[in-house]
Amino acid sequence: MRRLLLGILIAGLMPCNSFAQTAGCVPGTGQFACNRGGAAIFRSAPNAPVSAVGQAGFRYNNLTLAFEQSINGGAWASFGGGGGGGGDITGVTAGAGLTGGGLSGSVTLSVPTGGIVNGMVLDGTLTSLDLSGTAGILGSQLSPTAGITVGQTTGIPSNAGVGATGTWPISITGTAPALAANGSNCTAGQYPLGVDTAGNSENCTVANLGTVTGVTAVAPLASTGGAAPQVSLTGIVDVPNGGTGVATLPLNSVLLGNNGSPVAAVVNGTVGQVLTSTGTGTAPTFQAPVGAGILLSVQTFVASGTYTPTAGTLFAVVTLCGGGGAASGRQPTGAATSAAASGGGGGGCLKALLTAAQIGASQTVTIGAGGAAAAIGGTGGTGGTTTFGALLSATGGAGGGPTAATTGTSVVAGGFGGVPTVSTGTAIKLVKGERGGSAGVSSNSIGASGKGGDSLDAFGGQASLAAPGTVVAGNSGLGAGAGSSGSVAVDVFSVGEGSLAGQAGSIVIFEYR
Repeated sequence: MRRLLLGILIAGLMPCNSFAQTAGCVPGTGQFACNRGGAAIFRSAPNAPVSAVGQAGFRYNNLTLAFEQSINGGAWASFGGGGGGGGDITGVTAGAGLTGGGLSGSVTLSVPTGGIVNGMVLDGTLTSLDLSGTAGILGSQLSPTAGITVGQTTGIPSNAGVGATGTWPISITGTAPALAANGSNCTAGQYPLGVDTAGNSENCTVANLGTVTGVTAVAPLASTGGAAPQVSLTGIVDVPNGGTGVATLPLNSVLLGNNGSPVAAVVNGTVGQVLTSTGTGTAPTFQAPVGAGILLSVQTFVASGTYTPTAGTLFAVVTLCGGGGAASGRQPTGAATSAAASGGGGGGCLKALLTAAQIGASQTVTIGAGGAAAAIGGTGGTGGTTTFGALLSATGGAGGGPTAATTGTSVVAGGFGGVPTVSTGTAIKLVKGERGGSAGVSSNSIGASGKGGDSLDAFGGQASLAAPGTVVAGNSGLGAGAGSSGSVAVDVFSVGEGSLAGQAGSIVIFEYR
């Protein structure tokens, strides 16, 4: 066997023609060497000469018990064998649970999928295992701390050893088939719902559920009766049972909880109000928002009509003025005579705050006209009264009067101003109209007409002065409720002069939200 193996190695590395024991070698020692021609290259071992350059030599060293080689003049070195000679393995065959093997060369053994079966597992050695949906494992093969995850209940056989030597944490996924009655606690037609440590069912399904023959309902439910009844909800469901406790709810209302009592509703507010807390334990109410005051719109009336609040108005500031009075007409004058006319009074004015509730849906607006112009030598007309419904009002200014035509001195006062009144709301500002200016002449040397009375934001007509031999006309006022001024003539022939009318009143409404 050794000679055969050595011959194979030599034949694989160099072309020796023969392999015979060399003369001079000690028989039985297994010392061999040859060159390319097959001739011996040494006579003794382990001190045989090395191979020459271009040659290879092989020997068995009985001192080191190893095969050695010398190639291309190199030193002897072990290349295999040993241990007193080669073995007797002629092939490797895969046994149960393995695959692979062979009769020559380098072979490999491995465990194929499914190669290990129950009988190959040492009892009590498994600690964690994943099983396929149809796998089975005996309880005797589990250690007390084993964990099992299976796809269905058929993966756990009936003798899994539950409770006998330990507890087994088991996680089951998938759909489990129905369990058959075990005959212990469940009767025919029943199925166990659980199993105790002894293997007996703990609970059983009902064998016969019976047939419905009638259903009786209790208020607030009602039933039509019979084997197939219709059950409906009737009556009022109280709060503890999930209802409101009331039959109807106010339209667009806000509901309030009331513990176990029927729900309550907040009284609806007016436009622009917001739901405001009134403190713990009390219901909230709709109120005007705190900090309100954003200008929403402005409506102005210079003629009578109807005021309708803009949607969202919470309150309004109303400015209102009566009509202005007219100055009087001036008397005619002849040579060496003089005359003058006094002014009309200004209309009364006010500013007042009104809430949306005070205003309501609308208010009638009446605008006072300006006092009518006077004829020659006549008294001026009084301005009209302006009203905002019955909530606010202001009278107009009175008309002025004329002086006499005279060569001496004559003086006459102007018309009184109008008066404001706030019947509902909060007065912000009350302004009585300014009285019209007085008129006068003196000894044909000088004369002055009366000024028109001012109003809240208006200016009466300007007064005039006249020197001897001159005539100066009156002037109109500027702005709502302003009175007009009269004319004057001094030491001059004049047919007289009528006056100008006073200015009409107005209402301006500033709406806020």
